Amino acid sequence: MRLPIPSDRTTRLVTVSVLSFSCAATAFTTLWNVTAGLAVAVLVTTSLTVAWLLTPTYVTVRGRRVTIVSPGRRITMTVKGTRGTVDLRGARLLGVGGVFGYVGLYRVKGVGRCHVYSRRRSRLAVLETDRGTVLVGAEPPEKLLKAFEPATS
Repeated sequence: MRLPIPSDRTTRLVTVSVLSFSCAATAFTTLWNVTAGLAVAVLVTTSLTVAWLLTPTYVTVRGRRVTIVSPGRRITMTVKGTRGTVDLRGARLLGVGGVFGYVGLYRVKGVGRCHVYSRRRSRLAVLETDRGTVLVGAEPPEKLLKAFEPATS
């Protein structure tokens, strides 16, 4: 099974704002000092490229294994259980927050410390995995959670 990880309006707005500000800052700095402008351009381009490479695009499920796919990597883990859905409310400890999505280590209210792989802040599936608690922004989250329910006879 393959489920998309779509962006919400807030993520798209933040991404466009950051890209616009970055272009303006680079242009202004280049007018002031060409060398400094090139340094800013390299720093901004590198940062945004890394953020884009880490942003998840879809999730696949095979048996008890879930794979989160982004342009730059695939993360596969074994799911031990589920805990429903939750909104992303808390603090980012390490990672990307808002530009292209939400990826990294977070402390989320009602969940605690967890890894987040999403492009939106609402209705994230909570999975208990061999790597700890993981929040995934697959759409629809109910379908992802149902894939890991125990089979009933």
